[in-house]
Amino acid sequence: MEKQIHLIITIVDQGRGEHIAAIFHKYNITQQLICHGHGTASSEMLDYLGLDEPEKDIVIGIASNVSSHLVLKDLSTTMSYSIPGSGISFTLPISSMSLFSLKKINEQPTNIDISKEELHVNNEKKHELIVAITDTGVSDTIVTAAKLAGAKTGTVIKARQVLSEEVTKIFGITIQPEKKIVLFLVPSNEKKEIMTAVSTAVLKEDSEHGMVFSIPAHDVVGIMK
Repeated sequence: MEKQIHLIITIVDQGRGEHIAAIFHKYNITQQLICHGHGTASSEMLDYLGLDEPEKDIVIGIASNVSSHLVLKDLSTTMSYSIPGSGISFTLPISSMSLFSLKKINEQPTNIDISKEELHVNNEKKHELIVAITDTGVSDTIVTAAKLAGAKTGTVIKARQVLSEEVTKIFGITIQPEKKIVLFLVPSNEKKEIMTAVSTAVLKEDSEHGMVFSIPAHDVVGIMK
C-alpha cells in the first residue's frame, strides 16, 4: 500500500490531552503538540449539563496512513467516543514535508495490513473543516452565524498575529494583535450554507483582517454534540 501522510487532530476535554499524546507516542508518533482552546456550546446547554466553560485540549500529530489508522482505532475504543461530546478525531492529508520529518514518519509501524484492521469511522458522510481566523471580538458572532446555519459545535483557539503592520506600541512595549481561530467540522453537504454564513459574518464584522477557508477532512472518529 502506498504510504500517505496525515495530520491527525484530536479535540477532547481539557486534561485528557496528555493521555491522547501517550497513545500517539505508543505508535511512535513523536512529532506532536498540544494546544488549548474552548468549545462553543451554548450557555443553556452548559447549564443543562451542569458544566463549566468547556475548555479543550487539541492534540496534533503527523503520521503515516498505517499509524493514523492504528491511533484512530485505539482512540475509538479507549476514549468513550460513543458518548456525544466526549471527543472527536479526524485526519487531514499532507502533500509534502521536509526530509527530516519524513525520516521520523518512516520510523513508524509499516508491517501491518490496515485493510484487515476494522475501524469504525464516520465515513458514510464526507466532512470539511471550516477555519475562520479573525480579531478576538468577532468569534462569538461567527459561532452564532455558523450554528444558525446548522453547525453543531466548534472549537476556538487563541492566537496572535506576527510580522504585521498592525503591531502597536504602548509605553514602548510591542503589542501583537490577538486573533481567534474558530474550527467547525461539518458534513460536506452542509458546508456551503455554513461557509456562506461564516464568510458573511466575517465580511460584515472584520472585512480587512478576517480569513475563512475549508479543508477536506477524513477518517472522522467520535460523535459531536
